[in-house]
Amino acid sequence: AIRRSGHGPGTLDLSGNLSRLDARQVHRYLPVTLSPNLRHYVRDALTQGQASQVKLRVRGDLKHFPFNDPKLGEFRIAGQISKVAYNYVPRPSGVKEPAKPATEWPGLVDVAGELVFERNGMQLKNGRAKLQGAPNLLWNGLEARIPNFSEAVVDVKAEAKGSLAEGVRWITQSPVHAMMERALEKTSAQGVVDYRLRLSLPLQNLEKSKVSGSLVFANNDLQVTPESPALSRLRGQLNFSETGFTLQNAQARLLGGEARVEGSLRTQLSSEEAPLQLRIQGNASAEGIRAAKELGWISRIGYSLEGSTPYNATFNLRRNQPEVSVISSLQGLAIRAPAPLGKDMASAQAMKLDVALTPESLRPGSKRLEDQIVFQLGDVLALRYVRDLAGAQEKVLRGGIALGPSGIQAAPQPDMGVSLLVNLDQVDVDRWEAWLSTLSASTQPQASANAAKATITPDNAQAYLPNSFALQSPELSIDGRQLHHVLVGGSRQGDLWRATVSAQEVNG
Repeated sequence: AIRRSGHGPGTLDLSGNLSRLDARQVHRYLPVTLSPNLRHYVRDALTQGQASQVKLRVRGDLKHFPFNDPKLGEFRIAGQISKVAYNYVPRPSGVKEPAKPATEWPGLVDVAGELVFERNGMQLKNGRAKLQGAPNLLWNGLEARIPNFSEAVVDVKAEAKGSLAEGVRWITQSPVHAMMERALEKTSAQGVVDYRLRLSLPLQNLEKSKVSGSLVFANNDLQVTPESPALSRLRGQLNFSETGFTLQNAQARLLGGEARVEGSLRTQLSSEEAPLQLRIQGNASAEGIRAAKELGWISRIGYSLEGSTPYNATFNLRRNQPEVSVISSLQGLAIRAPAPLGKDMASAQAMKLDVALTPESLRPGSKRLEDQIVFQLGDVLALRYVRDLAGAQEKVLRGGIALGPSGIQAAPQPDMGVSLLVNLDQVDVDRWEAWLSTLSASTQPQASANAAKATITPDNAQAYLPNSFALQSPELSIDGRQLHHVLVGGSRQGDLWRATVSAQEVNG
């Protein structure tokens, strides 16, 4: 019923019902006096599906339509929807599909729930849906609303339980990935998690989008990058937003033992700050080190170890390159190696490993991509390498190794190549040769060969071996012969060694 007063279009009191409606035609049933933004949004956002049990209610003086002030009247259209495709951030009609899918927000498919247009906004209530790019994730408790089309901000929230791998894949196919500086590009994940997701998307200014949510892990496997620690049986919660994520009080299996993991990934940092930072406190076993393929050829050292030991570590990711720092007393871990490297389980031997990008690589705009490895084992072994990371495989630029019973504080630092400085009370060349062959051999027992194949080649391991050396020892044995007061200097080309020997028994 319409009553005209002579001032404006009049007063309307209207109720109606529709038993069935094509979701693509919903925008045609909206009053033309509504904001064009609302009608165009509905046209572009609802691309398939059905609406049923649609109820219409309009009451009040139409000059106040759509009655943003509830005291002035009522406008509401509500219905149940099913099998709807809802692009909550639609691409306007006539705009071509972008070259990069991740520049668009993946839409919702198989949407069911109650769709309500009320006053100058709309809302999807009590919904269920799937996200494009994650078809096996069923989202429940879905709500999507635009409170006021004059501001056109879409708020979406939902919960789900499903595959962690699909959730990671959805992130990499959405603008969230760019917000996180593509840090999850090479992430691998397994298992089922609980998701909570919330989006706030200003349609006219998507650069200011907000994302928040959480993942609750239940014995999942997660590896952020191929070079980062592989976490298995992960438990705990990860909270995320458009500025990154935080992981607190998480527990996982790492390097063969239990570990506590905390950390964060943050965006919009200076070039000197690491966007990904993990802090790890755990226990590592010899078996776990052997199985850690992300360690590359270093995992082969595990074949000389026995037992387990506690450690503290940090893992950072800068310029998409891993940075690692590890400290341990090595108590509980036996090293089966020639003296002075060897030790039993009961004794302690301070160990520190640092892998970090060089200062030159961190300068703004630098095209250099190099890192430095520094390793210290008590006062008996010091090691340092500088590597070029720009190619498909890292290249050792220079390095130094110092080995001695005491007083070793720093490794040699040649301008190029790898040098070795040895000062020992006694040297058994045959035993050292046998032990070193286990580190540089191209084959290992079958159980480990496949694990190492993807990250190590014989040439890669050999690049870390010295190509020049100097040795001093009061006593040296080789091929069953004893030499005394030995001084040796030499160099290597491939597998060929050349050396000059000065000793009590031989010279030349």
